[in-house]
Amino acid sequence: VLAAALTLALTTQTALAVRQPRSEGLQASSLPVQVDYYMEALCPDCAAFGMGNLTDAVFKLGKYMKINIYAYGNTQVVDKHYVCQHGHEECFMNLVENCVPYLSNYRLIDYWPFMMCADEI
Repeated sequence: VLAAALTLALTTQTALAVRQPRSEGLQASSLPVQVDYYMEALCPDCAAFGMGNLTDAVFKLGKYMKINIYAYGNTQVVDKHYVCQHGHEECFMNLVENCVPYLSNYRLIDYWPFMMCADEI
């Protein structure tokens, strides 16, 4: 569902940009397009989407996108401790993947290679 929603959002934004007459173009206030990516580290489905459709979109449209990454997934708080669906390693990687954009000044071109590497694990 997430993959479909993100793909639809990106496709809709791209289609709208393409359909506008060249003289009008996109308004500066509409760029970059904000993409909210909710995922969880070490999840096979999230990794497949991240390495597939999302990476394709980043390479083709990255200069027009600002991606906010929310690595949390199905994490639950139990007795003041985080419990992750895919174990302690997922909790650690969720923390890392939430910090990487900040540490790279939110420059997609700087942090996306790390995100791709993390999805290959």
